[in-house]
Amino acid sequence: MNQSTQTLPPQRRNHKNVILVCLIAICLGPILFAWTIYQNSDHFQIQQKRAGELITPAVLASHLQFKTPSDMPVLAQNLQDKWWLVFTPPAVCDERCHQRLTELAQVNAALGKHVDEVGVIYLVEDGASLPEWLVTAFPNFQVLTLPQSQRLHYFLAYAMPYASQVGATFLLDPQVRVMMHYSHEVEARGILSDLKRLLRVAGGH
Repeated sequence: MNQSTQTLPPQRRNHKNVILVCLIAICLGPILFAWTIYQNSDHFQIQQKRAGELITPAVLASHLQFKTPSDMPVLAQNLQDKWWLVFTPPAVCDERCHQRLTELAQVNAALGKHVDEVGVIYLVEDGASLPEWLVTAFPNFQVLTLPQSQRLHYFLAYAMPYASQVGATFLLDPQVRVMMHYSHEVEARGILSDLKRLLRVAGGH
């Protein structure tokens, strides 16, 4: 008995399937791309609208020899799970330096409910003298020291020459990586904006 319906060869069926998949991809591709951009808009904003300079790739600092001014070692685990604004002062913390510290304290306070997720570190070299007013004026700051070579290589080197002249601010992420730095010309509101965006992304909302 003759069959009135002809069966397509396997090659032609596969060819039609490929064309169908391509047509679906062409139609849905722009929609999927737009959805991805929408879902990750905060991430793209961090890349495009940041006030600080990204350090790419971020520099691992968990192995550095952080200490307190009394020479007590500070373990990396004590710095984890928190964002840190790290200020590296010049040899003499003058009026501009003091003003920057005041701004960092204000940035921290302006985080509201996220204030406990961000700390401020005043980072100097081992044996450096500290301003007498530092602890009194900024009691919530962590004062830490590093060997001269480590402070230079892992921090100052990314912000020279202004870092050694007027100081610089760095951002340490919860994995203890140096990921961003701010020159003295970046306004405090720019630092605050970056932090809020990062905290929002990290919190998933």
